[in-house]
Amino acid sequence: MLVRGLQILCDVLVIRNKFSLAMTSAKTLLRERKKIPNADDMIGYYYQDLQRGGKAFALAGKKRKGKTFFIKAFKQSGGCIAATLDAVTAIENDEKLADLFLRSLEQSGPVLRLGQSFMLQPDNLPAVEVVAILKALEGPKLSLDERASQQIQRLKAQISAIESGEMAANAKLQTALDSLKPKHDYYEYS
Repeated sequence: MLVRGLQILCDVLVIRNKFSLAMTSAKTLLRERKKIPNADDMIGYYYQDLQRGGKAFALAGKKRKGKTFFIKAFKQSGGCIAATLDAVTAIENDEKLADLFLRSLEQSGPVLRLGQSFMLQPDNLPAVEVVAILKALEGPKLSLDERASQQIQRLKAQISAIESGEMAANAKLQTALDSLKPKHDYYEYS
């Protein structure tokens, strides 16, 4: 329960632009989180707390410490787009974080349409809006990278394909439905 309260406190302090207090709450959160061996549904995953800590430290001006937390969050999650997107927006002009962001996008899979918004959601990781990703890709550091321009083209092409009806709104659901179709027509043999 203490960990969940510290998570909420850290998020609220970041939203209210009280970065030094958010930094101290993130330190306490990560210290208390180490005492809990397993993650459950209520407190979330450890990489999410590392992401919170990285955001708090980066916005407080401690960019090197924030960068280490973001890199740890990326490694623990196995390529979380949300963590790398926060890293790229909080710490601009960093080549390693930009590379991690592009690597996580390459592993992300297809664009999904959830309601009226388009999302990218890798397996077992939180979804991120494509609009925020495109905004980060068109930023000053990433706009010069060739891989970033390829990702922009890929995302925009998938969005237009979904809007025109050429591509399913949820590619994972479509592949599951396709696997349910029988391969043989059993009425042929009778």
